[in-house]
Amino acid sequence: MLNCQKFLSKCKACCCGPVPFPKGTDLSKAVRPIKEQIEMADGMMIFITDNLYCPFLSETLECVIYDSRPEVCRLYGNETHPCLVCVYQNKDGNKRSRPETREILKQHNLHSMFERFRY
Repeated sequence: MLNCQKFLSKCKACCCGPVPFPKGTDLSKAVRPIKEQIEMADGMMIFITDNLYCPFLSETLECVIYDSRPEVCRLYGNETHPCLVCVYQNKDGNKRSRPETREILKQHNLHSMFERFRY
């Protein structure tokens, strides 16, 4: 099981970006201003904020809708799909080695995006 709190100082919640929410999602708990709403063909919505963080991610990097977060957030880290792989820890919550982290970044062509976090 992932231990996100343990790695927040490194990752800065980089996985908490724009994700699909069901149309009609209650935005009253959003803590980041939504600049754009994109409706997807399947009726899901993506909410874009200035810094591309999830609108429900607080300044202390905590999810304010954790108990009702979207399915993709619940699945993140289970490694059943390449997009559900955490760069910093494996699905058991253990720290990845630097070579392993670099390989994941390379595979996903994400190195430049994560460079600022200095893994």
